Amino acid sequence: MPELTCQFEEKVVVIHGLNGLGKTNLIDSIHHLCLTKSYFKSIDQHNVQFGAAMYTLEGNFSDGHVFMGWEEGKGKVIRENRYKVTAKSLIGKRPVVMVAPSDTGLILGGSEERRKMMDRFLCQVDSEYLAALTEYQKWLKQRSAILKQISEHQSVDPFLLEFTEMKMGPLASLLQNRRKAFIEALSPELVEIYSNISGGREIPTVEYLPSEFGPASAQEKASGRNLAGPQADDIEWKLDGFSVKKFASQGQQKSLVFSIKLAQIKRLSQEQSIPPTLLFDDLFEKLDQQRLKRLLEWVQEQNFAQLFITDTQRERSQDLIGGSMDFIGL
Repeated sequence: MPELTCQFEEKVVVIHGLNGLGKTNLIDSIHHLCLTKSYFKSIDQHNVQFGAAMYTLEGNFSDGHVFMGWEEGKGKVIRENRYKVTAKSLIGKRPVVMVAPSDTGLILGGSEERRKMMDRFLCQVDSEYLAALTEYQKWLKQRSAILKQISEHQSVDPFLLEFTEMKMGPLASLLQNRRKAFIEALSPELVEIYSNISGGREIPTVEYLPSEFGPASAQEKASGRNLAGPQADDIEWKLDGFSVKKFASQGQQKSLVFSIKLAQIKRLSQEQSIPPTLLFDDLFEKLDQQRLKRLLEWVQEQNFAQLFITDTQRERSQDLIGGSMDFIGL
């Protein structure tokens, strides 16, 4: 199994090389060590190299050492400074934001992508939210199993469903209240940043669309599926009142996607005492020079721990950013 060891000392780190050599995997490893999971593949088994039965990651941070590994048949192990810890204890300790080409899914993808965006942010700044989300997902699985039994006309104790929903109700309210507050706080930041990137041509708006949790409906019992609750929430993005998904150009969509991410960076910097690590994957191939220059100028004005950028060309990063930086060639 191949092993890669890198040392990052400068505040700006450029990982360069041809496509397909593992630049994205390298910065995703940083995300994995900070948030205990890959940005791109949330199922641990999917991060194992083809033909292998396990993977391991290790990282030395300014405040300690983190080890993470998964092995077939044994599951996942997380250690901090040699002591076994839970994922919950690490999330939020070293804030991180990834910006990647696949982020267009925030606009063009399904609602799950937009919920993940809210959860990634809130779990890093709000331990109560993280605990509630973990607990809600546990009860949601139980409710799903009960609904499946009902749909298959199996005998089910009616009190079991009632008790499960009684546990889920307060958790659903907490999650949705925090999501609503997050979107309201993000909105003015989004307007300001989008204006800087796009030149102030349009005004973006964002609307949180909660799915109200309640007692199982006839439709849920018939289908055997959870149809309402935080797991069905969504967000709608608009420019000048028109749906971005339906009417925006590719340029407008790209500008909005980066504005959403940069607004999160700003909020994270404000809400956490520890500045976030920024991971920018393949931006130079996706943005025109003018937008890219504005984006990088804005980023360099923010409070961040380190900035990691992947690029196929070493010189391009040096020309656009300047100053002292680490170059890691693959």
